[in-house]
Amino acid sequence: MRDSWLAALGLIVVAICEEIVLRGLIQPKLLDRFGMHRGIIFTAAIWGAYEFHFYSFARHSIADLLVSVGIFFGTHLALSYLYAWAYLKSDSIIPAIMLHAILNLSTLFRIELDFPGARFARPVVWAVGTRLLFRLWPVVRRIAPAVEIADADPSPAT
Repeated sequence: MRDSWLAALGLIVVAICEEIVLRGLIQPKLLDRFGMHRGIIFTAAIWGAYEFHFYSFARHSIADLLVSVGIFFGTHLALSYLYAWAYLKSDSIIPAIMLHAILNLSTLFRIELDFPGARFARPVVWAVGTRLLFRLWPVVRRIAPAVEIADADPSPAT
């Protein structure tokens, strides 16, 4: 029992740290540089590349490996859009942390879709749900206005 609570605490800390780094530090810079959608996609790619080493694909055939990797990155892309939506809509990192922590805890306590083909349906469910959020409650990216610098007068002051 105690081990489950320690694991849960660890997963919450992981969600906090990942969201601070990904959504709080990296994503704003990528959004400013590449725009909303490409910035979110690049954030998802960084997050997926970071988490990729946690998964073992050693027992898969080549075809199953390709499908599994596609599902892995598709899920990370859909979840990245969900967390980005929560962050941008609220202008706070807290909702993204809460969503990430809930997802992490759902895997610990085995709250998952359970039917044939569920592993294929999971990223589709996340993608459709996130698409609806972006469609029904659009996010407007606030970009700081460019600072205008007045032309400096090269002549010495008299």
